Amino acid sequence: MENLKSDASTKEVFPYDFELSVNSGFDNDGSFNMVQSVKNLEKEKDMPVSFGLHPYFKVPHESKKDVKFNFEGGKEIEEKFDIWANGKAVSIDNPGVPIEVSVPGTGTLVFDISKEYKKIWVWSQPGEDFFCVEPVMRNKGGLVDDPENVKPNGTCHTNFNIKLKED
Repeated sequence: MENLKSDASTKEVFPYDFELSVNSGFDNDGSFNMVQSVKNLEKEKDMPVSFGLHPYFKVPHESKKDVKFNFEGGKEIEEKFDIWANGKAVSIDNPGVPIEVSVPGTGTLVFDISKEYKKIWVWSQPGEDFFCVEPVMRNKGGLVDDPENVKPNGTCHTNFNIKLKED
């Protein structure tokens, strides 16, 4: 797999020297694992980063209200169904332990999300047959307002693993 390295075109929008790699695949237990790494190639300055992932999960629109979030903060998401099911994300702190989301007709999704993802967003669109569980490093604007700063020659690593347990 090739890594993304900064060049003149990337520096037009992100003025840092870096190398980004994303490695993913299925593990022997059937789970899907993704590791993101970004190395700061700058010699003297910190580099701000703020990753986010946007996995979508199929569920009939009429069944979204029956999705269960079985982890600390999950009841808050369920109580705010009218918000997240209508296009506005609900955000909670990453509980730091594997989280389970029961999806009617599919099974239970088990997420193991590294601590660098400080927030979990849940959202969907009205009338659409999907919802999203998105690990993000910061809330909106975080790259500017509250970035993870990678020291010169340092590397930021994140990990995301998901497995389906059939009910």
